[in-house]
Amino acid sequence: TVAPTTTTVAPTTTTVAPTTTTVAPTTTTVAPTTVDVESGSVPTLDSQILPATGRSSGLLELYVFALLIGAGAVLARVARR
Repeated sequence: TVAPTTTTVAPTTTTVAPTTTTVAPTTTTVAPTTVDVESGSVPTLDSQILPATGRSSGLLELYVFALLIGAGAVLARVARR
């Protein structure tokens, strides 16, 4: 006679923490484009207005750029000494 064998296995529980992903909303603002229209003419964009920024392009940016290049050249010459 063999006695019956009973085996008890404890249940296994696995808990996974929930994953949360938050994405900030993206806002894109575009400046309006200026169009000069005269009666009887074809509408053309004003060449002095940059559509993306609304700022007028001119010689000021070139002047500042030239000053920065000149200052960089002077600093490079001083650094070599």
